[in-house]
Amino acid sequence: MGIRAFKGCVGVLVLAATFCAHAQGGGEPISPEQASDIVARQAKDKQLAADVLTAVTGAGVDGSKVKVRAYKGVVTLHGSVPDANQVQTAGTTAATVSGVTAVKNKLRVRK
Repeated sequence: MGIRAFKGCVGVLVLAATFCAHAQGGGEPISPEQASDIVARQAKDKQLAADVLTAVTGAGVDGSKVKVRAYKGVVTLHGSVPDANQVQTAGTTAATVSGVTAVKNKLRVRK
């Protein structure tokens, strides 16, 4: 993707975030700078979730039924793994990833 296309995408995302925030009502519309911060945080959260999943699967955990969510450094692991050892490994490994401030391990053992 070229820089021009990238800037266009960012502009659209900023406008969309501004519109969505204003459309929700109950407060003042947010500024373009605030919308840009929201978009940047969401991108950072998405990258952190991907990094955690990569680390977890790299540690030997079966990630085929694992979903990772991140919000401001707090990572939540959802889904199931084959055994209790993998539940523990996933949580421990997730905590070691740069940018993770806390881990909520909601993984379950598959039946």
